[in-house]
Amino acid sequence: RILDEHKIAHTQETTISGMRRNMMACVALPTCPLAFAEAERYLPTLVGRLEGVLERCGLRDRDIVIRMTGCPNSCGRPSMGEIGF
Repeated sequence: RILDEHKIAHTQETTISGMRRNMMACVALPTCPLAFAEAERYLPTLVGRLEGVLERCGLRDRDIVIRMTGCPNSCGRPSMGEIGF
């Protein structure tokens, strides 16, 4: 809606999904010495896969919060998201 109001050209392919707008991950590997897994580098790939499912279910533009962390310290706060890893 805001893009339309300001006459900025956009398409379904160039507009990010609600999940992508609301994704958060800790830095994890290789930055954090406590990390067991990659979070920040893998989350965009995971969200890309989930966007296809969201599209089929008509939920692409819904603001779904997804969070990912790379270790038990939970710096990415997965318990605060609607989907947490």
